[in-house]
This record gives sequence, C-alpha cells and structure tokens, in this order.
Amino acid sequence: VERVDLWGNREKVKTAAPGDGDDPDSPQTVTAGKLPFFLDGTDPRLARLRASVKMDPPFVPSTYRKHTRRVRFTNTFTTPVSGKMTLHFPANWEVHPRIIPFSVQAGETFSRDIDIRFPYNAEAGTKLLTIDFALDAERAYRVQMSTKFEFGLGDVDVTTLTQWLPDDELLVTMNVTNRSDARLDLFCFVVAPDLPRQERVIAGLPPAGAAAKSFRIPAARGLVGKSIRVGLREVRGNRIVNYDVPIK
Repeated sequence: VERVDLWGNREKVKTAAPGDGDDPDSPQTVTAGKLPFFLDGTDPRLARLRASVKMDPPFVPSTYRKHTRRVRFTNTFTTPVSGKMTLHFPANWEVHPRIIPFSVQAGETFSRDIDIRFPYNAEAGTKLLTIDFALDAERAYRVQMSTKFEFGLGDVDVTTLTQWLPDDELLVTMNVTNRSDARLDLFCFVVAPDLPRQERVIAGLPPAGAAAKSFRIPAARGLVGKSIRVGLREVRGNRIVNYDVPIK
C-alpha cells in the first residue's frame, strides 16, 4: 500500500514490524493529518467488506438485562467465502456466541443474532465492536474490522458540570432532561475514589422537564488527574447509566 498526497508524491506505507514487507498479512498503519491523502494498492474487496460490517440496531439501551442485536456483513468477493469471526466487545461485556462460523455466497449478506450483557458499571457513550475475521476465499485472510455503536439512555439527556469551591471542595452538578413521554423517578449518584457513594432522588420528572442535582466532595484536590463516576438509576426499573468525569 502506498500513501499518495495531493501533489502525487508517493510513500510506501510501513508495516508494523521491520522486515515484514513481503508478508501480505503484515499490518500497515497510517497517521491521518490535516490534509487529505489517498491510499493506493489496498484490496477493494476488503475495503467494501469493512464498510459493510454493522451491528443492527447500533444502539444498546442501558437497561440491565440481556439485549439481542444482529451482526451482519456482505461478501464483497466474487466467489463464495467461509470462515469464522470472533467478536470483541468492551472489557467485561458478555456476548454469546463470541465465535461465529459463516459460509456466504458472492454478493450475499450474512447476519447472526447475538446476546449482549453489559457490566453494572458500564459507562455511557460511543463503543466499539471489534471483529477478527478468519476468511477463506482464493487464499486465507486474517483481518480485523470494527463498527461503532451507542450505549446509554436514549430518552434522557445528562450533562455534568464541576466547579471548585473554597477549601478544595468540589461541586458536581448533574443536569437531567426527560426526553420520554412518561414521568420518570430516578436516583442520581456520584462515586469518587475512596469516598462514600452519594445519591439524590429526582421524583416525578415530567416529559420535557429538567432537573439539576448537586453533590459536594470535600478535600477533593487529591482527585485531580483522576475520574469520578456519575450516573442515573431508575427507582422502579432496571435501567442504569454511568458517565466518567475527569477532574482537572
């Protein structure tokens, strides 16, 4: 693979390990900058295959139970392919099955349902599902591909503000907006390293309503450079969401 800039200058993309240039499976890496560039010499079949990898739907609600999603990809080769894919979710997430065999005709889309469970302290945000493909076509390919998905509460918006007070006290404020069509009863909580957990209740938050809850953490200068965990938990229900807040 060669990197080509806008003026046509070419530079061979280096492999991850010296001396591996003749190995077709050696990983090659590039660093993106401010200017666009082209990659010449990539296998278009693998590029299209990478673009087809998806988890459907690409959202996992933070309801503490098993969730079923579908992983799919399209065989972009002109011949049948077979092999297996190994799924890697974020640390401490459970997925079944983790290893999925496949056999797909040219141009067909393969899909398989998977069951997902997330850990109780999982943080909300954009997550990455990484898949290792062992693929047999006209030769054996070993490639790693990934797809993003969102994890959190789809009907609740949360923003967190931190403010330093006198005597090294830290004020943490959670702003919560109800985007659902029902009233919500929620526990707000803050967990700081080596300190007791703090909780407050938001009762009967109406649709489109907003509420703010504040927490004081005394003698908090020792937390600079670390993170605290803030989150929400349903009073009557099994939904919970965590957010990581760095302290500066």
